[in-house]
Amino acid sequence: MNRIILLVIMLIGVVAGVAAQDDADAKYASELLKPGVEAPDFTISNSGSSYDGTSLSSLRGKYVVVDFWASWCPDCRKDIRKIRWMNRRFASDSIVFVGVSFDKSEEAWRKCIADSSMTWMQHREQKPWKETKISKDYNIKWIPSIYLIGPDGRVVLGTVMPDKLRKALGDIAPEAAARGKRAVSGDIPKVAGISGIADFDRFPGGCDALQKYLKRNMQYPDMATKLQAAGHVVMHYTVNPDGSITDITATDCKLEYINTAMLDKYTAEQQGEMRKECVRLFAKEGYRLIKSMPKWKAARNGGPLKITLPLNFTGVELIER
Repeated sequence: MNRIILLVIMLIGVVAGVAAQDDADAKYASELLKPGVEAPDFTISNSGSSYDGTSLSSLRGKYVVVDFWASWCPDCRKDIRKIRWMNRRFASDSIVFVGVSFDKSEEAWRKCIADSSMTWMQHREQKPWKETKISKDYNIKWIPSIYLIGPDGRVVLGTVMPDKLRKALGDIAPEAAARGKRAVSGDIPKVAGISGIADFDRFPGGCDALQKYLKRNMQYPDMATKLQAAGHVVMHYTVNPDGSITDITATDCKLEYINTAMLDKYTAEQQGEMRKECVRLFAKEGYRLIKSMPKWKAARNGGPLKITLPLNFTGVELIER
């Protein structure tokens, strides 16, 4: 009987611990602005940045994530990786991120931003946390605290739990969420109109083996990683009767995303060249992947196979490994 009582007590403790984790908002976010409330306007101050002087109101029409943090806050530093991951996955023309810091020291603030690759817009208040107007306007009683503001300028979510923000962003940006979950190499399309698609099973082990080969062997270009670039190329090649591969070419090479904040310090001409170089590196990596493939099985009719294979370089998974 005593063992049963002890087990019940232990289970109650476990449940209570889980409930406490799930109830962090009830404890720390109860005074945050509620959904539907118009978000108070403020102006980003970050000298030397391209977005210095940008107001929240000027971002109407976009979803805006506002993350209140400080480099001296252990919980904030712990959550930086999650915010960085979400920025890389969801940031787009319609979703932007803004960090609002309560750091007293500009040096500590800038060092943390640089060391943690916090490439989204950053603003620092220059007064102690509790004395700032923005903390009073947004009822910030705890950091980190996060708001998601809608295109209409009204609060969608106020939370201290990054996972809730992640879910909300996934709901409003299903395409971005799907892109992030997709393999870096891209899935072999199961649609008509791609020449050679019926012949992917000629790869040793079939389509599944081809998928594994791409995921295992793709190397994300260093430059693209630094610029958080994503792209797309379509590889064309010939599988000869003996299984060897020749006539490798890349077409439809596109840069689908690049973190423009990483380009701010470069001239327009340099930025253009860097974009072109990322595209070239994606195509080069596609060529290497195809060239390194093992021999395919011979075509059923004994002739050459003309294969078209799209490759998606999303970068999300590789960057976070």
